Amino acid sequence: MVLAVVSHGTISLAPVRTWTDAGSGRTIEADFVSATKTTVTLKRNADGKQFTLPLDRLSQEDRAFIQSQLAPTDSTPPKQPALPKAALDSYKDLPDPVTRNSLPISGESDPKFAPLDDVIAEFMVEKQIAALVAAVSKDGEILYDKAFGYQDAELKAPLQPGTIMRLASVSKPVTSAALKHLIADGNLNPDDLVFEKLELGAIAPSNLDPRWKQITVDHLRYHMGGFDRNISGDPMAILPLIAKTQTIDVDKLEFRDLLDYMLKQPLDFSPGEREAYSNFGYNLIVHLIETVSRKSYTEFLSETVAATANTNTLAPGRTDPDDRPNGETWYHMHPGIDREIKPNPFRMEVRAGSGAMVSSAADFCRFLDHYWISGDPRQPGQRAGYTFFGSLPGTSAVSTQRPDGINFTAIANRRDKAGSDWNKELKAAIDEAISAIVP
Repeated sequence: MVLAVVSHGTISLAPVRTWTDAGSGRTIEADFVSATKTTVTLKRNADGKQFTLPLDRLSQEDRAFIQSQLAPTDSTPPKQPALPKAALDSYKDLPDPVTRNSLPISGESDPKFAPLDDVIAEFMVEKQIAALVAAVSKDGEILYDKAFGYQDAELKAPLQPGTIMRLASVSKPVTSAALKHLIADGNLNPDDLVFEKLELGAIAPSNLDPRWKQITVDHLRYHMGGFDRNISGDPMAILPLIAKTQTIDVDKLEFRDLLDYMLKQPLDFSPGEREAYSNFGYNLIVHLIETVSRKSYTEFLSETVAATANTNTLAPGRTDPDDRPNGETWYHMHPGIDREIKPNPFRMEVRAGSGAMVSSAADFCRFLDHYWISGDPRQPGQRAGYTFFGSLPGTSAVSTQRPDGINFTAIANRRDKAGSDWNKELKAAIDEAISAIVP
């Protein structure tokens, strides 16, 4: 079996090879598909599924092989990428105002959806949003897939359907769905103790709050793990401080560093006592998934959630533009952040479970066709109404499952401020337009 490998303009035939995990020594037979500076995408020989994993997971021999495949040749002209290079973020005002006449809209749809174009464009002009993607689906069919605005902060290149954008907290339904797969496979139980499953006794400090040992898998899923950001603050908002206490640079921060910091903090309430929304708890779920499955979160998602929903873009995101996949748009940080800070303190790499997933709008609608926003599997024809919002500097995201079976996703590349009503306003406008369009 052979695969045509296309990278940096070179095309060659590559036999199936055996890849080795540098840490565990586990092997897998797979074709090389593509690679970035930090990741590699492989196609597994056994079932044809594609998955992406960090390069540092592979042996030195495998990494050398990847470099040989990516080496450019003098005889072959460069091949233009199918999607534009990830764009640079902006920390300043737009160079020109967004107006209804100047706003580009890309993508095809039934003419009856023209009123939806109008309400989205009006919202963008009112809020001065320069990039937004939106999609509508029902019963597995994408009815609407549009891109509004620009691919770049200079407002030159029109945004295209299929553009990848951050989901912010809309990542959490994906995390919950991934966790449900692990439970359904019998590898984890809802009442399993997280402390034991992660073998945290080996790294727990002497002054550990003993209630850590009471946290179950379901406590994390339902935000009942004992972490309350209204009492002790959200650790995801103080990553530079945590990095400093761990004596590492913030761009080198890994989740194990964050976990080490949190193990030294007292819980805010006894696990199971009540509910308190927790970003940290959902990031801890990802660490649990990786530990139990012995796979990277990227690989596990590719084999479970993404494969079930038939999505190509749903994956954990990256912080810095150079590390993002082609096709991911820019993020307008202003006014939330009015200047560029290097390294960027909002590290996506440690918040995969709570707010770092990326997706196209259409792919997230495909997710909504196969999973409820709770993360539970959704059977064809099932109807109910659910909504989830996401908000980070540079992102506003709305995902909705309507009682009539319609799903919609809208993702913008900026927000007003923490706690703003932009998502509620956008949902209400889209809901009203769809109700007038679809009987």
